[in-house]
Amino acid sequence: MKTYLSNHVEAGSIFHVEYLNYKGKARKHYFFCIYSQSDDDNNLLFEDVVGLLISTNKKFGRLDAKGYNDYNVEVLINNRKAWVCTDKSYRFSLTDKKIKLTPKIIKLTTKEKEDVLARYTRFYLEATRQLLENAKKT
Repeated sequence: MKTYLSNHVEAGSIFHVEYLNYKGKARKHYFFCIYSQSDDDNNLLFEDVVGLLISTNKKFGRLDAKGYNDYNVEVLINNRKAWVCTDKSYRFSLTDKKIKLTPKIIKLTTKEKEDVLARYTRFYLEATRQLLENAKKT
C-alpha cells in the first residue's frame, strides 16, 4: 500500500522549495514536477519528487531572443515572466527536514505544458543519444 504525505506533489504540477544548494547556500525556487515517486506503480517508495527548475532570470529571455534557447520554455508564474529549464532537474525528498517543500495551485496553460513536454522530450532524447553513442566506445 502506498503512503501519501501531506505535501504530496504530482507530475504536471508546480511546487516551491526552500533548500540548500550543493555549496550550502540557501535557495528558493519554483519547480515543475516531472516525477512523483508516490505515484509510481513500479516503486514502493514514496518520498521523492523530481522537478524542473523554474527561473525568473532574464538571461533566459536574452538567450531566447538570440536563438540560443534549446531547452527552456517561457511561462507566466504569478503574472511574472519565467522559464522552465527542462535541462535542469532536481530531486527532493519530501521527508527531508532541511528543505521546505510546498505544493502550489499555480497552473500552466495547456500550451505551456505541451511546450515543456516537447522541450523536455527533446533534451531527454539528446541525453539518451549521447549515452548510447558513448556506450559503443567501450
